[in-house]
Amino acid sequence: MAREDSDAIYAYLMAQKPAAVPNVDADVRFPYNFRFAVRFWDMLFLEDGLPDASVGQSADWTRGPYLANALCHCAECHTPRGAFGQLDTSRTQQGEALGRVGAPDITPAALVARGWTAADLQAFLLDGRRAARIGVR
Repeated sequence: MAREDSDAIYAYLMAQKPAAVPNVDADVRFPYNFRFAVRFWDMLFLEDGLPDASVGQSADWTRGPYLANALCHCAECHTPRGAFGQLDTSRTQQGEALGRVGAPDITPAALVARGWTAADLQAFLLDGRRAARIGVR
């Protein structure tokens, strides 16, 4: 993440009023309640980067993967997972069902096939309206 972006996020968070919410005890279940188990999982599956779902070299294109991978973490919901909870990076952004919530395929080809344009995507990322208009959940 770029320093100016992390500084902007920090400034925004510091400008928010604190919420009067009591702390809750951690309820992390086995095996995640053992830090060494998480470190072992990290050694097996944690990758420092994601493959891109599309190809390009323009400034706009390189900004897209930066926003999707560094700031928004889109892959966390929109990429299928393996048996041990790891991201299936061979199917980046191709959609996943997370319990009762479905995260749709958001690869460029899938968006175009559902009728999305670059302007629609920009508007959706600004205010969330496009999804309701074409029935994407």
